[in-house]
Amino acid sequence: MHVVVYTATAGFGGAEVVARLIVSRLPEADRVTVVGPTPDVISRIASGNPHASVAVSPMIAGKHDVRSALGLRRMLRELQPDVIHFNLTDMASCLTEIMIAASLPDVALVAVEHSGYQPQTRFQRIAKVSSARLLDGHVAVSKPLGELVARTSHIAVDRVSVISNGVEAVDAYVRPRPDGSVLRLGVVSRLIEEKGIDLVIDALALVHDVELHVAGDGAARDRLAERAIARGVSDRVHFHGWMSDPSSVYRDVDLYVHPSRVDIMPLSVIEAMHHGLPVVASDVGSLSEMVVSGETGFLFEVDDIAAFVRAIEEMRDDESRRVAYGRAGRERALANYGSTSMGVAYAEVYEAARHSREGRRFWRPRGRATTR
Repeated sequence: MHVVVYTATAGFGGAEVVARLIVSRLPEADRVTVVGPTPDVISRIASGNPHASVAVSPMIAGKHDVRSALGLRRMLRELQPDVIHFNLTDMASCLTEIMIAASLPDVALVAVEHSGYQPQTRFQRIAKVSSARLLDGHVAVSKPLGELVARTSHIAVDRVSVISNGVEAVDAYVRPRPDGSVLRLGVVSRLIEEKGIDLVIDALALVHDVELHVAGDGAARDRLAERAIARGVSDRVHFHGWMSDPSSVYRDVDLYVHPSRVDIMPLSVIEAMHHGLPVVASDVGSLSEMVVSGETGFLFEVDDIAAFVRAIEEMRDDESRRVAYGRAGRERALANYGSTSMGVAYAEVYEAARHSREGRRFWRPRGRATTR
């Protein structure tokens, strides 16, 4: 089976990390090609599999960019894929590309939804409904997102499969914490307002013996640094910048915090759980499925700084509880959010898509039978 993984994004984020892991988990006998307009992004996704190849596609500038659309169609036709996996960074991405690919004979189309950000224009809303009906497989990374995708696309919810994100397991290790040391909070995130890192800085001003370590970069970096100065906690806030491998941060901190205002299924929380960290997070997206409050960490309502501070203080003052929550979180992550089970689930979706094209609405020649 030849699988083409297509992404239109110009940046490398959580959706692309998942795509790289999926590519790494496809059987060696399968042929894999990563396609997209940004060479760095597709190369990084393909790096997960030494047998994968890349193909730089035309950048489609808009719905009127016919030349680029035809160029993409020609490239996909020449690649002769059995399955095209469209990696959607939001619900409005890859709409034109899906409709282009649907004009190819005997190619199964699978779209993977990573974000709840919905189509904004009338054209995007119509294209979303139309493209969803052309898919042979439709995947969301969480149940709430799958329900939202179904409503937005005007399709039955059972047409959207749910495959939870997974990450590579890490070896268990002991996290030393000398007596009298401060509690170390960790954040691995893009530095944007939606991630709520400003709330952590505000919380630090209300609790003592706690410091924050942040791995990531983004538009809010300078504002967050200024906020730390204004709150008088700049000596306790450490910005480590973007890290290709943030495992050192997970290993060096005692508690992972994720006060996001908008999210679906953050990979950083899954990574933290695999590293044996208890998690204190806002109750958004699928966080309530991932974090069991009172067992693997705590959940609080968005921007509820009082509840956030209470959770941090409880974790600071009870080391045995913190260790127990971290251990329980690791067991939960290993059981539910592993890369191997995720890879198997996607392989099954690809195979099912090849044998079922019930959602197709485009006219086109069919060179082979509808089942194989």
